[in-house]
Amino acid sequence: MVSVVPLLLAVAQLANGFFNDMPLLVSISFAAVMVPFAVLLTQYQYAQFRRQYVERGF
Repeated sequence: MVSVVPLLLAVAQLANGFFNDMPLLVSISFAAVMVPFAVLLTQYQYAQFRRQYVERGF
């Protein structure tokens, strides 16, 4: 869920900018930040899961 929410926010912001005639630079910039943020969150959660898995002894 944590990985999906930033992506949904990026899509929502792009749609909001398109439908409300906002400058595309603002919407695209927001999306360009949120996508790598979602990737980093996913990597962090996966690393935590692997570490807990190893600490428990497989």
